[in-house]
Amino acid sequence: NKSRLKGGNGDEEWKKSLATLYNVLMVTIKVMAPFTPFLTESMYQNLKKLIPDEKREDSIHYIMIPDVDKSKINLTIERAVQRMQEVIMAGRQ
Repeated sequence: NKSRLKGGNGDEEWKKSLATLYNVLMVTIKVMAPFTPFLTESMYQNLKKLIPDEKREDSIHYIMIPDVDKSKINLTIERAVQRMQEVIMAGRQ
């Protein structure tokens, strides 16, 4: 990941990696905001500089938690991850 985020694989890969990181951080702080209000507000104040003015809110607490997009659920990947978790748990026992 380090080389991707620093542009070691080209500009297109670099932009995609940063966009993915930004999206992960935004979704994470939206979900965490009710439980860790000061930490998430601080993170949002730094991230909001990248949001266009017309879409920007003053605080993370004014943004609604996103609805589930069922079209993005991949059952094959979910089953594979579940099997991997079961193998890891069995290995720990």
